[in-house]
Amino acid sequence: MSHDANHMAAFAQELCVPLPPILTSHTTQWQTIVMGYMHQPAYAFPEVCLPWHGIGIFTNAAPTERTIDGTTKNDSFNPGDIVVVPANVGHGVRWTDTVEMLLIGLNPSLFHDAIDDATSRYQTTLVPHFATPDPLVYQLGLRLKAVLEHDPTGSRLYAETTAAMLAVHLLQQYGQRTLEFKDYTDGLPQSVLHQVTD
Repeated sequence: MSHDANHMAAFAQELCVPLPPILTSHTTQWQTIVMGYMHQPAYAFPEVCLPWHGIGIFTNAAPTERTIDGTTKNDSFNPGDIVVVPANVGHGVRWTDTVEMLLIGLNPSLFHDAIDDATSRYQTTLVPHFATPDPLVYQLGLRLKAVLEHDPTGSRLYAETTAAMLAVHLLQQYGQRTLEFKDYTDGLPQSVLHQVTD
């Protein structure tokens, strides 16, 4: 298992939730994505920062009070709602009823790879989002859960492909783009410049 996979495998422990996941990707060979499916009783954990982009996908309805990057909201969610927390952004939550959720951690390197050359003029960063419905992410989360239930050992290609799709979708739907002006030095080589001018 790579260093990145080992680093990301600590994700359930870093969340400090009271019960371990019912399903987890920790024993798979997934490299850029980790996932856990869990039921948790009423609980609160303080604001923490994690080194991966986090997606919470909720499969039941429950009221919560959530803090992301210093902003606190009553953030009730319904089945199919997701929460997006970028890497190294503070996140804390308190819920007063049992919650069922899928937690996905994505390696930030995926997001650099997901930005196509056509958008290289723009710097795209993932921004936090409180509970919002997202049918695509919900269905992809359910598919990953099914893979863990039925074929975890042969699931690496499926999981890595899904992770790349999630990265692109999250950047498109929950990203903020700013124009980036790149500095170029030395210009074109003389041979290429002559071809262009000719």
